[in-house]
Amino acid sequence: MWFFSAKATKQTAMPRWVIVVNQWYGSVLKVLLNYRVSFMTTMVVLLFVAVYGFKFITVQFMPGSERNQYLVYLNLPAGTPTAETDKVTHRFLAWLNDEKENPDVTSHIAYIGDGGPRFFLALAPVDRASNKAFVVVNTGDLDSALAMIEKTNNYIQQQLPEATGQAKRMWLGGSELGLVEYKLQGPDGELLQQRAQLLMAAFADINGVVGITNDWENNIPKILVEVDQDRARRAGISSRDIALSLNGFFDGYKVTDYRDGDRVIPVLMRGNQSRNDFDKLRSVEVTSGQNGVTVPLIQVANFGGESEPAIIRREDQQRTLIISAKHRQLQASELHKLMQPTLAQLNLPPGYRLRLGGELRGADEASSALFAYMPHCFALIALLLVLQLNSFRRPAVILMTIPLSLIGAVFGLTVTGAYFTFPAMLGMFSLAGVIINNGIVLIDQIEANRKADMLVNEALIEAGKARLRPILMTTLTTILGLIPLAIWGGEFWYSMAIVMIFGMAVGTVLTLGVVPVLYSLFYRSQDIKHQAKRVTNL
Repeated sequence: MWFFSAKATKQTAMPRWVIVVNQWYGSVLKVLLNYRVSFMTTMVVLLFVAVYGFKFITVQFMPGSERNQYLVYLNLPAGTPTAETDKVTHRFLAWLNDEKENPDVTSHIAYIGDGGPRFFLALAPVDRASNKAFVVVNTGDLDSALAMIEKTNNYIQQQLPEATGQAKRMWLGGSELGLVEYKLQGPDGELLQQRAQLLMAAFADINGVVGITNDWENNIPKILVEVDQDRARRAGISSRDIALSLNGFFDGYKVTDYRDGDRVIPVLMRGNQSRNDFDKLRSVEVTSGQNGVTVPLIQVANFGGESEPAIIRREDQQRTLIISAKHRQLQASELHKLMQPTLAQLNLPPGYRLRLGGELRGADEASSALFAYMPHCFALIALLLVLQLNSFRRPAVILMTIPLSLIGAVFGLTVTGAYFTFPAMLGMFSLAGVIINNGIVLIDQIEANRKADMLVNEALIEAGKARLRPILMTTLTTILGLIPLAIWGGEFWYSMAIVMIFGMAVGTVLTLGVVPVLYSLFYRSQDIKHQAKRVTNL
């Protein structure tokens, strides 16, 4: 009432270009209806080509973070004291603070012997250890951060020979971007380490692989003190006496507390600097708790040594050794494919198993959760369509057009080189709603035409002409709205926008042909009955 006059106005004439497009579309639709089987065969072939072509699209769970930060992990051999880790870390920080060498670095913070706080949701801080350091580096922008990651990795490899480590881009998913993890589980730690060496060697043979690690780290020497119980009993020494003496020599034995105001400071008694000299271990004095007799440790014990893992980790109450690596250019799915021959030759005995971790496991878990309720949703959509259209064949026509969106999506990902990410998967599900909406619009007009006593083919052609403009306009406006998201939306939205743009463009065009042809195949026989009825009435 506010924008239009209450007076009756003449209907605006349809633009010339719309008339031309409608006539062209009507002519094309007539041809398609005359070659229905050939057209549908072509559509099925295109669908199979799209499904097959999906094998050549790189899969990525989540794109990388666009924050102007990156992370640096420095690892020294297990057992390295904190003082040595601090020395190496400060040498690295001195290079990082060089403004001439690294002008893009604005600030940083380092955690030595600690993994730092969990300052973003996906970060899993490393366990506290004297041989580890963690550094967060801030740069001017994302491009500077990506350049500094490569530069930092080169510095660590060339200038820090006593350390292993890697600079990493931040990520959005549950695990690091591009990380491939294999989890070996079983009771025998030695067997797990043997298989882990095979996997690490296979990773090393692939050109471009970096950051090859196992979470049990390197083996460390262990000194065994085997108590000779016969000699110990003759000397009046118990195993507890030996344990207390060794603990006091190395770690210290608490003798009292010193109080300073409200602070309580324990006072420890332990060996002098010679405790770091393991040759002195033989002369450690062991005092009997029964009679106070003191004897050298060598008189009641024998000494040996062995090599064992620095850390033994468990998951689900089973020993679990994790081997991880990533590639400089390839995604996790691509690197995993290259590892398949080695995985097939592991020959794990009964009681042992290999599980995926890292980005691939996160993608599987997310996909499983997403597809768990897919049958329920599809059944509900079908039920709503049946109730709305009061038919089974008409909803079948609409539902059979949904896979057409896959043809456009695969074509778009192939042409642009975009990765198939989790947001892209969500975009494909959104396409189903658009295709269903177009099908409903066409079916509704077809039914209105048939009620006006038109034959099936006539009703299809006229319905297509009538609905062509609104379908194309709604699709075009949606595509134009997604283009800025694809160009300036960043990595997170890029693949989803590409899938929706190409999926809607190709899917809508194909729907305009497939829906009428399918409807004609399902209802063609009714033309014969309708024509016979006309003759009878005449």
